[in-house]
Amino acid sequence: TVPGFPEDVHRIAYNPAGTRLAVAAGFGSKGSVRVYDAAAGTGVWAAHWSDDCPYPVGWSADGNRLVAAGEKRVVAWDGAGRRVAGFDLPSVVCTSLSVSPDGTRVALSFGRGKQRTEVREIDGGRLVWEAEGWHAAFSPDGTRVAVGLDAEARVLDARDGRRLVSNGGHVGNVACAAFRPGGAEVLTSDR
Repeated sequence: TVPGFPEDVHRIAYNPAGTRLAVAAGFGSKGSVRVYDAAAGTGVWAAHWSDDCPYPVGWSADGNRLVAAGEKRVVAWDGAGRRVAGFDLPSVVCTSLSVSPDGTRVALSFGRGKQRTEVREIDGGRLVWEAEGWHAAFSPDGTRVAVGLDAEARVLDARDGRRLVSNGGHVGNVACAAFRPGGAEVLTSDR
């Protein structure tokens, strides 16, 4: 249990070493991203959002960058809690995100209305590509992105969003996707 949350907790994420826990929480238009020492449960740093509520959070593979997204913006911090990058979003809630292993790009998924994933540069927010699908996950080597679209799982080229592999067979809509360490397999689940 992490103490001190009067708000709804939306997402949590351990850094790759398991030493830090990031918590995105909020209610209405106010929220925060807080980082805790995972062993002691004590706060390391916090960033408060006054006009937006963060939902998904994710770490780069080296643990040196934490990224959070809300309805209005994406923000990245270094390991000490200094804001290092960010960009504005259209007024659509980001439902999931995945940070590229090198920490330079982020895959953002939007699920209300049209299901879509955007891959953007974290520094400045330049759109690299957009594709149908959501619940995106970068492969461990950063060369592929897995997404779900309705009852189909897709693996896309991380450079341009070109479809590499598709696999149907889900009973319901794909709800999440994750690469196995090493990147040889993708696990997906449906609702």
